[in-house]
Amino acid sequence: MDALMVKPTFSVFLLTGNSPNSSDEAVLDLLSHLVLLLGDVRLRRRISQAFVAERSQVEPLRPLLSHIMNQTLGLSRRFPQNPQINALCQKLLAILLGGLPMGDFVAMLEDLLERADTETRLDALKIFELRLGDSTPTPANGHEACLGFLTRLSSIINESEDEPVKRVALTCVDHIVERFGKKDVDVVLKVTNTVAGPQCLGAVSGEIRVTSLLCLSTVVEVAQDGFVPFVPQTLPKVLDLLNREIEEGSCSKRLHNAAYSFLSSLLLYSPWAIAAPDLDLLLKVSHGSANANLDEACSAERRTTLEFVARQIELRDCCAALEGTWANAMAEGPEALKEHLLVLENLLRRSTKSAIGRQSETFARLLTKAFDLRRIQFCPRTDDSYEEKEVEEVEDAANEAAIAMVTKVNDTIFRPMFVQLVEWAAASSAKAKVYRQTTVYGFFMRFFDRFEASESRSIVTNYAALILDDAIAILRQSVVTDEASKLLWAKVIQTLQVCFQHDQNGFWQSPAHFGPIAEVLLDQLKQAAEVSAADVVIPSITDLAAAADSVVHHKSLNTVVLQYMRSDSVAVRLAAVKCQQSLTARLGEEWLALLPEMLPFISELQEDDYENVERETLRWIKQIEEILGESLTPMLQ
Repeated sequence: MDALMVKPTFSVFLLTGNSPNSSDEAVLDLLSHLVLLLGDVRLRRRISQAFVAERSQVEPLRPLLSHIMNQTLGLSRRFPQNPQINALCQKLLAILLGGLPMGDFVAMLEDLLERADTETRLDALKIFELRLGDSTPTPANGHEACLGFLTRLSSIINESEDEPVKRVALTCVDHIVERFGKKDVDVVLKVTNTVAGPQCLGAVSGEIRVTSLLCLSTVVEVAQDGFVPFVPQTLPKVLDLLNREIEEGSCSKRLHNAAYSFLSSLLLYSPWAIAAPDLDLLLKVSHGSANANLDEACSAERRTTLEFVARQIELRDCCAALEGTWANAMAEGPEALKEHLLVLENLLRRSTKSAIGRQSETFARLLTKAFDLRRIQFCPRTDDSYEEKEVEEVEDAANEAAIAMVTKVNDTIFRPMFVQLVEWAAASSAKAKVYRQTTVYGFFMRFFDRFEASESRSIVTNYAALILDDAIAILRQSVVTDEASKLLWAKVIQTLQVCFQHDQNGFWQSPAHFGPIAEVLLDQLKQAAEVSAADVVIPSITDLAAAADSVVHHKSLNTVVLQYMRSDSVAVRLAAVKCQQSLTARLGEEWLALLPEMLPFISELQEDDYENVERETLRWIKQIEEILGESLTPMLQ
């Protein structure tokens, strides 16, 4: 250090050579050796042990270490333009501080921060940050020293104009709270005002805001209900910050995820402290986030928070928020609406049957809103309307939520809701009715398929009687002229098919049920020129025949299908032959008991003017011969 004096003495003779930079080179050389000496692992271990076990003997070391740090800081200031010397000075500081027990480390650090320049203060805080990240057990005096140092860190955050220093100080606060905060929550809460204040959460710097949010999240986890007094101050700020960032299209992924980390912590530890307006805003902000084309990591963080909303918020309050923000979710787009419905589904799945029963009217209103989406988007279509695939995805989410509710309510509650749904869809204007009934029958199909395949199917089968008249009316009035009416037509028939497939107690064997539905289903073969009968109508007729399981019913079906085999329409004749193929394959010899009635028609179709009809007839003949094990040729002659 003599070389740094205004009037150096012996260093002039020892260090100065011919080169003008000989002093710099000599300092660099000496510093390198000092770093190697003090960096020796055995020496550092011995010093650390001495500070812990032999404190009375290490008192002389304190002024020596302080002196070395002062000299190091002096060197750093003396050679600001020499990166090698500066790097060695910083390394030497790290060695000096890093080997001390936490309590002594903090004491040295406080002294260092008082006298160091900005760059050195930053380096010292970074060393502290690394020490706090070390999982090595810390003695009790170390805990106390770190918690006591929070006040000093708070002052640095409030007073420093240097962003990196402020950010590292915030990170140190976060680490101290995480490691030692539970030992003195009151001390932690004292620093919370700083973290949530204008210097941190309200800072211009995005990095400072991110670090503040992460720190607040840690404070919530540590303080839990102790954080509640700060909720009115912090939650609106966080939501407003996140909302502005999303609306401006400038939301960074780190800020987004840090904000949702804080929200998740608050929902997990103090959900009752979230007021209704803040819950509404949280859902609306999440709608915007879902529509902001962020990456999967951001979506996962948001969905985790929304899961906590469904799990932690009281049922009545959550229902009110979901209903009140429905329009906003729909306006933001299909992704937002799907996540909105997922919250509803999770809410239903975690709630008790009695609680859902008390809120059944609210749930019914929410599901009705969901089932009206197709009509809102497509009647009429605009440039902002959802795509068909997007509507279907939202309807799938709505169906899952509805199924979750059905599993939690009894027949007394659900049957009136079921009937009201049928009546609500049918009571609309002609065009709106098509869209609403399409969605409703999509739900009915999911409902029958889900429950008729379970132990509840004997109860659920009876619900088919509630849609029978409505389904027949739709099919009788249906004129498949556009895509919307074609989709409704298909949904109704497919819903009936599911009912046929899972009939348990002979519901469809009853003439009162079989007759009307068989008539209207067979009548749909007439529309074979406009729609694909092979994909929709024929499978349904086949499943009805299997469910009917009656010679009388089979004969009535066969009579009508044979009549269509003499239709003037090629498409209808072809559909009738394919229907016979399907019935033959499904029922086998049971169906072929009616073969004598079929033979004249088969003979005629063998000579049909149209190749497709003739080819399918020959295929049907071959199918019959394989089942009977004999040729039809003699019979047809």
